[in-house]
Amino acid sequence: MRRRTPLTVITVLTALLSACGQPQTPQGVQATSGKVTVSIVPALKAQRLAAQSTGSTSPEVTEVQFPSGSMEFFEQELVVRVTDETAFQSFLTKYNGVVVNDGALPAPPSSSLKTRVVPDRQWRLVRVKAPMVSLEELAQELAALGMQGDIRIPDQDTANLYALALDYAHTDGVKAELNLALKPQASGSALEHQRSPSVFRQPMNNWWLQAGAGNVIRAWEEFGTSGQGVGIAIIDVGFTPNDPDIINSDPLNGIGARRGVMQYDFAQNDYDVTSDAGGDPDPNGTTWHGHGTAAIAFGAQNNHYGETGVAPDATPMLFRVGRGIGNAMSYYDAGRAVDTAVAWGASVISMSFSANTPGGVGIPGTYLGAALDRAEARGVINVAAMGNSQNGEYYDFARWPWKTYPVPAVWSAVIAVGATNSINTRASYSNYGPVVGIWAPAGESNGADAIRVAPSNKYSSGCYSINFCMTTDETEIFPGTSAAAPFVAGAVALMKQVKPSLTKRDVLNIFSQTARKNTPDGNVNGAGLINVYEAVKLARDYTPPPPPPEVPEPPEICRPVSSC
Repeated sequence: MRRRTPLTVITVLTALLSACGQPQTPQGVQATSGKVTVSIVPALKAQRLAAQSTGSTSPEVTEVQFPSGSMEFFEQELVVRVTDETAFQSFLTKYNGVVVNDGALPAPPSSSLKTRVVPDRQWRLVRVKAPMVSLEELAQELAALGMQGDIRIPDQDTANLYALALDYAHTDGVKAELNLALKPQASGSALEHQRSPSVFRQPMNNWWLQAGAGNVIRAWEEFGTSGQGVGIAIIDVGFTPNDPDIINSDPLNGIGARRGVMQYDFAQNDYDVTSDAGGDPDPNGTTWHGHGTAAIAFGAQNNHYGETGVAPDATPMLFRVGRGIGNAMSYYDAGRAVDTAVAWGASVISMSFSANTPGGVGIPGTYLGAALDRAEARGVINVAAMGNSQNGEYYDFARWPWKTYPVPAVWSAVIAVGATNSINTRASYSNYGPVVGIWAPAGESNGADAIRVAPSNKYSSGCYSINFCMTTDETEIFPGTSAAAPFVAGAVALMKQVKPSLTKRDVLNIFSQTARKNTPDGNVNGAGLINVYEAVKLARDYTPPPPPPEVPEPPEICRPVSSC
């Protein structure tokens, strides 16, 4: 933990203004250390408040702007790893801390559900009063971490919380990190298979399932795969758990739910993820984001409604982690959702969200990173959207620690998914680069060839109010890497159906052998465009290659020899 330097004149003035009920920091305050300049820009705060929703009891979202992107997080909150209870109690006392959540996971919805063992409750969510820090101190610490460029923050409170998190990033007994605000990576949903002309004809804009793109239909028909018995956990915001495509009902024929849905709302701590005006306000057009991601992964087949998901018979698990603040999702709650998904028996976890963090911050070892590592160790396949920033620089933390990276996609426990369009080239918005593990269809954001799903109540409120639409053209576009990620999650479910023992290493190896690498786009040809039929075909009889041989440690060399 760093030693506090003496208060500067600016800091003393700031404290006096705060005590008088004035704004905490005068405009234009900044400090420079090495290649880092930290500035307080009050206009950022006004912009943040204008973009956020009202009516939520959650702290507001604030941000730190780096040269290559913004890291957003919840005010007042820290995610704390506790390995020494005495040290933790001292931490709470020192910073007026209140425990918001003690890390307990929700019980399974059914007592008959066989759950996996979950880890000890080391991770807590706390709200604190961070002490005043001078901008000089913050700039010095960021420079020491290898940061560069102009770093802008909206107010002194943000500087204080950020500095406190850096103070406790590597301490014994108590380790703290910011509670990042995760953001959805799309705007709508999609898929339905026409078995024959005599059967109900779903919307025909399903290029993403055809042989020239995802090649899903052939996998269904030739191998009889549908994801049966495989649990897919969707961690997201804006769910419609009673939607016909989720519960597999048939509104045209009056057939009710044909499958159950496991669900939990980590924001409201109950077993109902239904989105409503008090839960997921809609300032940014992504309220029903989870509706789309779930429909793409496991939307029901031949139910006279919407489109078909890649794994239409998979077991749905819906976990809401939204706070009702501009559709922001809680990083801490996402970690709890991952642990819960593992405990409840998920085989695949799909995450269509992202947070930008500088290379040295938010890497594995944090709560969400540790939870995903635990999931991978238990054979669960983690899939995440690569993000929609049109960026390809995401691959070298050590070389560029001051750049921001999309997490969790860039972490080693996750398969990162990029998005393609109907001509099998990179969708214009998709991030790219060597960290992408596989590419999948999603379409362009202009809607011309975007993947589609059944309607949410955002665009068809009259139709949705009676829980179904009778017309086949009532679908919504859902482009974005948010669509590509659940597409891959559904494909993995088909693979796990025929070979349950597959690990992430196995899945990536299968992708590398079966993906299309002859597309018109060199970016896509790196990892390749997913070919679901070929992936399932290889998975059926797949034998993992032997692990690489262990490299022995080099012998110790003593100089001079007499010192050995």
